[in-house]
Amino acid sequence: MSGENPAQINLKGENERNFTAWHYSFDPIYRAFGATLFFSREADIFPSKLDQNYDFSFDRPFEEIRLDADGTWISGLKFLAQGRDGVQIYGDARDANGEQKAKNGAAIFFHGNAGNLQGWGKYARHFTDLGYDFYLFDYRGYGKSGGEIGSQEQLYADADAMMQLVLREYDADEVAAVGYSVGSGLAARAAQKYGAKRLVLIAPYFGLEELAREKMPFVPKFLIKYKIPTFEFVGGFGGPVTIFHGEHDELIGVDNSRRLLKFLKPGDKIYELNAGHNDILGLSELWEKLAQRLDE
Repeated sequence: MSGENPAQINLKGENERNFTAWHYSFDPIYRAFGATLFFSREADIFPSKLDQNYDFSFDRPFEEIRLDADGTWISGLKFLAQGRDGVQIYGDARDANGEQKAKNGAAIFFHGNAGNLQGWGKYARHFTDLGYDFYLFDYRGYGKSGGEIGSQEQLYADADAMMQLVLREYDADEVAAVGYSVGSGLAARAAQKYGAKRLVLIAPYFGLEELAREKMPFVPKFLIKYKIPTFEFVGGFGGPVTIFHGEHDELIGVDNSRRLLKFLKPGDKIYELNAGHNDILGLSELWEKLAQRLDE
């Protein structure tokens, strides 16, 4: 780790983008903060189900996963490390089962509010191309996963089960925890709790309780069911942290990442991009900078 201070970097594209797309999929969870996320209708938060017989389809090799988690099951995928030429990228190290480990380890991705594995799987290539096995899971109530979210503790239990599965195949210091939007706090918690090698947050919230009070200031604090203090987990994490946030994010404002700055260490970085909430994952600048950071 260098001796430099945590860096806050602005990256602007050549053209202004249309940021109205944020309305179409992530809006419901934030538009109804008081009525949905923080009161009682958790089933409305995680609506994107898949039939149990659904066949996933991707342009790169993957394995389907099903694991137990606190009385239900979690659906997941493991994408195998391979380059753009289709050649698998594995080193000499082997896991407890004798299987070869990916050259650069593993990345576990905690996704956002909407969608399911079929949609989120398209981002696997940004990690598998770099020599990482890429693990992706649906929270309970999403996709093929069973049950419904009824508490913060259940979300934590899901995240623990996901991380523990990865740690059966990789050591903690071989794992990058990556979180987007709602998943950012879960990624930060997993990285801090299990001692991951590095943490990557995309459009994170400072704390879910703080975000709820910002969006719905009239909601009494005691009614806020989901708190998820990302800042505490980031502050307690010893590895490198990289944060990306869109300057035009109207759901989780960029100030959330700026407030995290004081919890970062020398060498950690925040990149502010010319993006909104939903379109940030489509920016080549994000993936180029992330590839550079993962190579450090």
